[in-house]
Amino acid sequence: MTESNKIYLSQLEDKFTGASSLIGLAGTVGGAVSSIVQNKKNQKIAEKQAEADRLARLQLEAQRIEKKEKMQKIYFFSAMALIVVIVAIVLISKYKKS
Repeated sequence: MTESNKIYLSQLEDKFTGASSLIGLAGTVGGAVSSIVQNKKNQKIAEKQAEADRLARLQLEAQRIEKKEKMQKIYFFSAMALIVVIVAIVLISKYKKS
């Protein structure tokens, strides 16, 4: 093998090594970009889940308040009915005496 062939072979090896390094670097960059994209997707999913959880908590709180208001109405009307019954008993007993 002549000296010029050896130099040419050495240059070709350098080019292949450089190309191989570039391919490896491209793979690394591609993996990093893919990882960043996946992280963004996961972050959006987590944000949507957090919003859904917040809405569910608000809905439960609204149901709790609604139930409390219904119970207050029931208590109020029960108290009013009890007062009417007591007044009726007092009036009936008053008129029976006379």
